[in-house]
Amino acid sequence: MISAEVVAFIIGDFPPKYPPYSEKWRQRVRDQMSFLPITDVALTGIVRDAKYTDVSYYLQAVSSNLFAITGDPDKSLLKSDDITRLEQMFPLIKIERLDGCSHEFLSDDPVRSMETIEGFITHRS
Repeated sequence: MISAEVVAFIIGDFPPKYPPYSEKWRQRVRDQMSFLPITDVALTGIVRDAKYTDVSYYLQAVSSNLFAITGDPDKSLLKSDDITRLEQMFPLIKIERLDGCSHEFLSDDPVRSMETIEGFITHRS
């Protein structure tokens, strides 16, 4: 259960759903993100156990404290349809697009990413 006393709930370039992951995803993570400290056993378990789950319902408790960060539309996992859905479900949500960034906005521009997050939290508290 999410507490209504949460200062901010930040959605980092993902729609509020947990997707089923495929073997293709596992291989991409292994090939392109070998720097991650995750084992093949863990990746295989994620693929085996992951199932589609929409967690939007759970965000109702923090609906006035929602903040979503996304990168450029062609490099983002939070697509325009997802943003529209979030805005309809949570009219008070704040959405910030970090131009020039991808899904990996924290790596692409860590300074601007943290300034954006801190700015939202500061204005919410």
